[in-house]
Amino acid sequence: MAYTFGAADILAALGITAADFEVQESGNDEQQDFAVTKSKEGHNVASSEVAFNKREEKTINIKSKTEEPATVSFHLGGEGTDGVVITQFSVKQNYNDLGSLDVTAHKHLDTEENATHLPGPVDQEVEVELGFGISAVRLGGTLKDCQSAELSGSVEHTDKYSNKGKFLTGSSHGLRFEATEEYVDSGSAISVPAPWKQDSQQTRTGNSDMVARTVRAHAFSLS
Repeated sequence: MAYTFGAADILAALGITAADFEVQESGNDEQQDFAVTKSKEGHNVASSEVAFNKREEKTINIKSKTEEPATVSFHLGGEGTDGVVITQFSVKQNYNDLGSLDVTAHKHLDTEENATHLPGPVDQEVEVELGFGISAVRLGGTLKDCQSAELSGSVEHTDKYSNKGKFLTGSSHGLRFEATEEYVDSGSAISVPAPWKQDSQQTRTGNSDMVARTVRAHAFSLS
């Protein structure tokens, strides 16, 4: 047995292309479900217990290492990479830091022969540029006024299992994006462009800071 220091690089396993980024954290959570029968007195019968639906949930956080924006790309939903399907992500940018990306994915370990996720209904290619500060805004504000920008995306995911509880097939659907941007307020409301739909627009004042405006919106595509 050997102890290990540092973050494991699982970018390739997740199908993420990110040459100018460094892995900050990654995780692998192996899980399974159980079925059990109770006795007539309501006790769990240990000998009856059966494990099924063995799977891994994989997470990773990466951060840009270049001042100029660099591209990171991956697929949300779809067939995945060697059975690993990304189901959600979150991008964070701040005026005083380098941009970062969080990704969550899963893989089935106990499967029927040739079991696979379907390529649809959702197989969304995602490409974002991250460097120092905020590279772009989506919700209609002025870029130079932007203090922070967050973009997240997720799919609903349905898996089906065989007569013996092994993974059979699955699909991703219900694509949704959400964005939040905060600005130094210039005194005018921000008009949120299509395809985004405004969820809220808030201004905040205080006796020790400039007026701030926060815009939140959602969309079902990025184009």
